[in-house]
Amino acid sequence: MKPGAAWAIWPIYLLAFLLSGPSAALGGAERADDKTSFTRAALEEAIQAWRRTGKTPSGFPLDLAGFNFLWEASPGDGHRLAAIAKVHGGYLVLFDEAGELRDQHQTGEIYYSVLLCDLDQDAVAEVILDEVEGFGTGYLRRSFHVYKISADEIVPLGARVSYQSRIVYGSTGDQRREILRGSIRCDPGDGMQPRGLAYLLERTDGHDGPQVVCRSRLHAEAGELVEISE
Repeated sequence: MKPGAAWAIWPIYLLAFLLSGPSAALGGAERADDKTSFTRAALEEAIQAWRRTGKTPSGFPLDLAGFNFLWEASPGDGHRLAAIAKVHGGYLVLFDEAGELRDQHQTGEIYYSVLLCDLDQDAVAEVILDEVEGFGTGYLRRSFHVYKISADEIVPLGARVSYQSRIVYGSTGDQRREILRGSIRCDPGDGMQPRGLAYLLERTDGHDGPQVVCRSRLHAEAGELVEISE
């Protein structure tokens, strides 16, 4: 691949199980640390109730204010993952085969792409979410966050930039917009390389064409995200 080539992000688009509704204003305290048990069926009922009323049902332990969509998939061990996207936040929830809660993790706002890829060769896929990390006047940053899934736990492994836009100032006071664009794809590997994520980060600054900042391969080892430059 030549430097500057456009790599497409390879998401699993949120078509198989997409529940969306009108935006609601944020309200109430976040309850990400509340481990009060709830089932997969209760989650679906709460989302349906939110779509009708625009409010989180009384007694449900997750704050659904600003709900955007729900994405579900199996990482490969019979368990079920649910990514809940909402304005300025989200949740990643793990259920067992019976639909009982095993773990939950608060995320940033999920930017419409989810990817499953087994990065440590254990037959259970890691999940990669494109999450908003920060924003402000003239500034936005998102990152690909990688999570390892076990039978009872969601473990964050690390993150890499997916998009960043900011104003930078030169020595003479001139200003320009610098944009970083990251892309990933699940590489099945070969006899020399195991399965992993191919990662590319490019920068544009309004003067020249895209410049490659980083081209690497990511895999998981001993509970950590390992990066090998290419």
